[in-house]
Amino acid sequence: MTKIQLIKNNAMKEIKIGKQTWTAQNVDVDQFRNGDKVPIAKNAKEWKKAVKEKKPMMCYNLFENSGEALYNWYAINDNRGLSPEGWHIPSDEEWSILIEKCGGEESGGSALKDTTGWDEYLDDDLNSQDGNGNNKSGFSASPVGMCTEDGDFFGGGTQVHFWTSTEFTKGLAIDSRLFEDRNVVECKASEKGNGYSLRLLKD
Repeated sequence: MTKIQLIKNNAMKEIKIGKQTWTAQNVDVDQFRNGDKVPIAKNAKEWKKAVKEKKPMMCYNLFENSGEALYNWYAINDNRGLSPEGWHIPSDEEWSILIEKCGGEESGGSALKDTTGWDEYLDDDLNSQDGNGNNKSGFSASPVGMCTEDGDFFGGGTQVHFWTSTEFTKGLAIDSRLFEDRNVVECKASEKGNGYSLRLLKD
């Protein structure tokens, strides 16, 4: 069995929240459990080709200057396994357990969001508000943005999406998402070709 680091060139960090143990950083792994490399898109054309062919692909969000590893859902669901031994990609139900532990969908975002990095926003009265969370959970979610099916990057500073292992329809899967201008945690269906961040849950 090939030994795989969850965070390239760094020791893995983990955090226990309730009875669950999560990776405390977004995953950056470029090979499957069997050692096969995860293809890395170098441009939008390569990304869109993988989406069209429903093939696994990852990319780095260089446009938003985060250098963040993002994956399409075909990589998440690949039968070679993207998570190393002893870990798995959490389901929507397992994400719900985390969210409830942090205060529920209506307010749990603050406990999940990091205390820095989130943009300010204007409230209904046009007053500037702090978009950061209190990170009471230690989850330290950062607003690294996303990649669309067309290979366009956006959302740096304002949002983060995390894939779950739960399929919704043939073309959609569930993700959990956070935004700078609200503390709700949205769990919705997204196109499988989008590039999102990934956290893992210990078995």
